[in-house]
Amino acid sequence: MSTELHLPTIELWCGKTAFAKGKSYYRNGKVSFIQYDQSSSVYQAIVHIRAKLTEQVSLNIDEEGEVFAQCTCPSLSSYDHYCQHIAAVLIHIYYAHQQGIVPILIESAVKPQGLGTEQDQELDHQLEADQLIQQQQVDAVQLTQQLLSLFADKKQRPSGSRAYFETRTTLQVEWICKPIAYGNRQYRIGIEMKIGPKRLYIVQQLIEFLEHVKRRESYYFSKAFTYDPELHSFARTDDRLIQHLLDIMQEEQQYGSWESQGVMAKQHPRIVLIPASHWQEILQELSQASSTVLEHSGQQWGAVISSEETLPIQFQLDRHEQLSADQPNYSQSLSAPPRYELHVEGLEHLIVME
Repeated sequence: MSTELHLPTIELWCGKTAFAKGKSYYRNGKVSFIQYDQSSSVYQAIVHIRAKLTEQVSLNIDEEGEVFAQCTCPSLSSYDHYCQHIAAVLIHIYYAHQQGIVPILIESAVKPQGLGTEQDQELDHQLEADQLIQQQQVDAVQLTQQLLSLFADKKQRPSGSRAYFETRTTLQVEWICKPIAYGNRQYRIGIEMKIGPKRLYIVQQLIEFLEHVKRRESYYFSKAFTYDPELHSFARTDDRLIQHLLDIMQEEQQYGSWESQGVMAKQHPRIVLIPASHWQEILQELSQASSTVLEHSGQQWGAVISSEETLPIQFQLDRHEQLSADQPNYSQSLSAPPRYELHVEGLEHLIVME
């Protein structure tokens, strides 16, 4: 394939809901390819929804990266984005390309119509066996790559995931979340970071530090501590958050919204802003991180958690008092419809995020 796909681009083409469903189909091995032309990047695939229910996807990726896709599902014609079945096929192609493999063709993926029950069952079993073989081959490639990576240059080690017989020092990390005002009375969650072997150091330039982590380069903090990827690692939960922040940075650069991060980096160099579309995943990862703090107006609270409690606000609807006879416009007020006033208490204690 001459043009490389990117997950944020696939999500843009398909929409967030279809992208999430497509990713689930891919992860559960529901995609089978029945035709693949490497020279023209033409694909035909089957997405297995459930027993005896499939959708067929045909797509072509031209040299400029444009995708032309069709699906047999009824929703595609009335939907502005591509459906979840096309999303599943695109995601499968993306990961196959990342792993350096070509889609595995399944000759028996399309079932002829009008067969008997026994023949249907036999084909169902064959389809399940073909899917299992396909998934096993993909898993085998991934396992081979992981084994080979054990013998690669040390500079290729991941930033924080600890290998077997790890000898690096695991750094302590504290994540600080705070609401950040920007734009026209809009708020986003901003994340700061402290790291260190024992004593924690504030990351004064967070974007710059994350770029060093991505490139596996050392980063100076003080005479007593310099981050060195050959000497230091992160706990898996912290490394997952670091990789997610790097994904956010890359995504905003691709979508052209990096300017807001750049302006924020000048005003608050310690902070990375979290887009609303990523907050649910970030919140889940924060709940598993080693140490988190919520900060606002100079005060700090314990771990960052999601609560289902009732909001601390009260509403009161009052009928507006009618004018008295000695007041101006009294006669007009008699024929006017009743007026009501809504009083809300507690809003001053809330911050509504973007």
